[in-house]
Amino acid sequence: MLNTKQKFNSLFDTEVIPFPDLVSTNTKCKKTPDLFSQGNMGPNILNVSNYIADGFQHVADVAQLPYGPYGNWQLTNVNEELLFSEHDSWVYIIVEDDQVVKLGETGQPLGIQGERTYMLKGTQSRFGRLISHGDATEFARDTDSRIRYHLQESASQGKVSLYALKCKKVDQIISVLGNEHVYSASIHKAVEKAYLNKIQHKLDKLPKLNMARI
Repeated sequence: MLNTKQKFNSLFDTEVIPFPDLVSTNTKCKKTPDLFSQGNMGPNILNVSNYIADGFQHVADVAQLPYGPYGNWQLTNVNEELLFSEHDSWVYIIVEDDQVVKLGETGQPLGIQGERTYMLKGTQSRFGRLISHGDATEFARDTDSRIRYHLQESASQGKVSLYALKCKKVDQIISVLGNEHVYSASIHKAVEKAYLNKIQHKLDKLPKLNMARI
């Protein structure tokens, strides 16, 4: 009576590689190298530590206001030097529990200090708009109210923070019909696009609160 190995080998007229014996082993697999521990790689690309390494600085933490119909935010633990800087070229990130959930750019100051209030709300500054504009409801279409709606629970638990990267501006002298004018060239839009392209290439998606396009 042919055993399994003999039956297998008899199917071929030419010499074949013998049917291997099954070997039981308790050898453990080697630990897979951590491919995401250095640089902006893999899923860890959204960890805030990568952006801090690139020069992003903590601007403020977010507190959810317990009153009002709009789901407004209040900023705490503020870096006033950054928040109230007159500089107007930034890339910013909104961080939820150490993960970047929104990356954007602005050609405005991050915030404007008020005469009667600590910080002016509204469209004169990027974070002034973020913390107060629109009604943060399930069907909000405005970017900032939509962000506040989706982060209400995390903001109420103190898990939301704001960071920003200051982008340098370069003055250029341009002659217009014989008259020289000084223009400042900004790069924040290009820097934002570079980050989003990198994230999308690595993850095949953008941060969860970015629109699904670059």
